[in-house]
Amino acid sequence: MVVVVLAVAGAVLGVLLRGVVLRLAVPEGEAWQRGCPSCGGPVRPVPLPYRCPHCRARLGPVPLVLEGTLALALGGLAAERSGWELATAAALFTLLVPLALVDLRVHRLPDPLTLPAYALTLGLLAIAGTGWGSWVRALLGGLALAGCYLLLVLISPEGMGPGDLKLALPLGTVLGWYGWPVLFQGGFLGFLLGALYGLPLLLLRRGRTLAFGPFMIAGAWLALLAA
Repeated sequence: MVVVVLAVAGAVLGVLLRGVVLRLAVPEGEAWQRGCPSCGGPVRPVPLPYRCPHCRARLGPVPLVLEGTLALALGGLAAERSGWELATAAALFTLLVPLALVDLRVHRLPDPLTLPAYALTLGLLAIAGTGWGSWVRALLGGLALAGCYLLLVLISPEGMGPGDLKLALPLGTVLGWYGWPVLFQGGFLGFLLGALYGLPLLLLRRGRTLAFGPFMIAGAWLALLAA
């Protein structure tokens, strides 16, 4: 029953968050999108219509992609988690799924989603009521994963950016809550998924950049399901 409720909630939240993806899916240095990107006409942000009422251009993500992905993410978490752990993971991935779609669109992980995701994760885990040990390990897990990505940013700034570093903080925090093996598993799965997708493109010489955020998020989600 909880799985169905969370899945339905995810689909509804996906409809409401379409406007967030439209607003934030702009290249670095540009102002947030406030209207139709094709004609500039005003649009209702919540719920965002699938097409502009003025020029009929499609607005936001492909219809049902955000809704379906968020329903799957929350439903899957509800099948394996409960209580405050479920509340924390569900709240986190409600922000991370739209973030992944923004990254796929413009190769950017904007602060209005990454920073609240970190603060929300810390706050919910702090009141989970299972002792300070798990919370401190979660805090250290976020710093550890972020430290790994900081090293990658310094080594290859064209391959990793500050957005990936900031995203590592909430992901490492929620994974660290369950222990260091889960943190390692989530980080490894992110790199594995990215490699499985990116290596064929590299061999075929198609594209030079890869939106890595979605793979980081998917790896963390899979690790939470298996934890």
